[in-house]
Amino acid sequence: MIQAGLSGAGIRAIMAQAHLLVGAFPQFRFRTRPVENPSGYIVDTMRVVLQAIDLCDSYETALIDVVNRGGDADTTGAIAGMIMGALHGEQALPTRWLRELDAAAYRRCTEQADALIERAPAWAHSG
Repeated sequence: MIQAGLSGAGIRAIMAQAHLLVGAFPQFRFRTRPVENPSGYIVDTMRVVLQAIDLCDSYETALIDVVNRGGDADTTGAIAGMIMGALHGEQALPTRWLRELDAAAYRRCTEQADALIERAPAWAHSG
């Protein structure tokens, strides 16, 4: 899903990957009733993440959705943030959120993200 987002393939490609996951492992079905208060169990976590990505149209709404469901919110927020960030890019990060970050923490995050992209396979840079 991250690769599909970084490659510029779009939300349809990300959701195609989600459906491949469900096809291989039906317990990950996410088009069911909303999962509330998810545990740290990977099935619960990914169902919440995939529900948010499927239903929300922006980085911000997806992150707010998964975090507000409670439970293991730091994990669901991190995974949804990675996928939606790969899809929408840095420009999707709400400015008001970025203003609240410590400058040194923001710089470290940026450096780490740049390093990850530099190490990505060549096909991930095309698009």
